[in-house]
Amino acid sequence: MTQKRFLRFTALLMLFALVLMPFKNVKAAAVPKLSKTQLTFTSDKAKAQTIKLKNVKASQIKSVKVENDYKDIVKIKVKDKVKFTITPKRSGKAYNIRITVTYKKKIKGVDMNSKKQVMYLIDQITVNGTSKVQIKTAEDFKKIKSYSDGEVIYVLANDIDLTGKGFKNETYEDSGSYSEFILDGQGHTIKSDSPVFDYNGGIIKNVNFEINYNVQTSKNDFISKLWTSSPSMSSDAGLAPIMNNSYGQVINCTVKGTINVNYDKELTYQAYGADENDRTPVTNLYIGGLVGNNGAGVIKQCSSDVKISFTQSTDSYPFIYIGGIAGHNTENYDKEKLTISESRFGGNIEFSPKGGTTYAGGIVGYLAGPIKDCLSTGSVKRSDDSSDKNGSGIAGFGSSYGSITNSVVLGDPDVAIYGNYYGAASDAKFTNNYYLTSKTINVYYYMGTPVDVDGITEISDADVSNASVFAGFDFDKIWEIGSNGIKLKNVK
Repeated sequence: MTQKRFLRFTALLMLFALVLMPFKNVKAAAVPKLSKTQLTFTSDKAKAQTIKLKNVKASQIKSVKVENDYKDIVKIKVKDKVKFTITPKRSGKAYNIRITVTYKKKIKGVDMNSKKQVMYLIDQITVNGTSKVQIKTAEDFKKIKSYSDGEVIYVLANDIDLTGKGFKNETYEDSGSYSEFILDGQGHTIKSDSPVFDYNGGIIKNVNFEINYNVQTSKNDFISKLWTSSPSMSSDAGLAPIMNNSYGQVINCTVKGTINVNYDKELTYQAYGADENDRTPVTNLYIGGLVGNNGAGVIKQCSSDVKISFTQSTDSYPFIYIGGIAGHNTENYDKEKLTISESRFGGNIEFSPKGGTTYAGGIVGYLAGPIKDCLSTGSVKRSDDSSDKNGSGIAGFGSSYGSITNSVVLGDPDVAIYGNYYGAASDAKFTNNYYLTSKTINVYYYMGTPVDVDGITEISDADVSNASVFAGFDFDKIWEIGSNGIKLKNVK
């Protein structure tokens, strides 16, 4: 083989070898990203978890900024610029937590703006279970929020004084102004000189309210504005620790103190879409020892020893309903629950209206739903010079939708069970109700005319200690009786 042919043959072999030789893959630079974008914790007591920013060194990063809109759910701590330690605080869900990283220079494969910044998102963090959030101060109380994700129970750890601090009115987009939360007072007291809550759509339990409301509509603009419940722009107004309880529950709560109302100027509200100076008179005014307007809510095992004084001097005639427990009470949508049950009134109501559209009752001012197993030991009296004395031990005004069952009046109201009634007298629903003849009379008014109805029985002083008198009463779980008379077992 000639040298020339040898060199040509060698070159071909080398070329063939190159063709057969496997190429080594050269990987592109990996793009920085979070190791996880979702986390789940078993409870608010679970151990912290860490998310890392992968494919980048801390030396390449100038600064890191974390934006967490859910600081009450999770705590996030940055470590070494590339590690994020996440600690649960309470149950719920946290969404779209933003981590903005500013790099020292352009990172290959990463699109940056002029400031060399890149935003990374933690899509969702879930903390399962039930959390108890301690409320220790008035400032803590203001932070109560409604949550649809996870169950949170707010717990009063101390007595709270809200005097001069207004009421809790939370407005959020999805549910209007209804406050949906669980508050367990644990027997502590909330003291206030104005309504504590606007609406209640959750559960308020084991709270003692101590109130001192002094309202003159011509002078006290603050209370007047609260009354009209501005978020709903409603023609109905409420005044009570819980102004409007639309569909929530109030359980094992007490109230004591005073509500003094001088209605000397017409109360108005701004109708939807109207100019702020174009105001409309309020149609219904509900004053309650515990709840103003109880629309389909549940009130159970509560007591009121509040003193309510109402005087009216203006010529306007809204319908005014005053109740020791609730100003207004309507039927609950859940037929297995009673709207007001196992509750007691032991306070004092005096009302001096102008005109014939004011009604007062020891339990409720306006009754359009069921009342069962209630006890009234207080005084309800009309104090003007009218001959129409219709302050009632149970309900000031009733409709055919209302009913009263297994209830007792031992106090000294003007009349025992109903002050007035609208609808056919035969539709009135009374079952096993009793009143003490030494303290009051059973004048039942139907459209202003006294009539007799079934289901209301008079008892003597001796009868109040005789269990056999009270037909249909549950003396095992609800009522108890002794030498001092009949009372409710589960009510303070």
